[in-house]
Amino acid sequence: MSSRRVHGKEEDVLVKTECVIFLELTTYQMR
Repeated sequence: MSSRRVHGKEEDVLVKTECVIFLELTTYQMR
């Protein structure tokens, strides 16, 4: 876990972008 703390911010950004893309895909399918 200590090694992952170094790239914590980078992983957080990737997770956020994935969540945004997922939300956009779901909202697009609901149309």
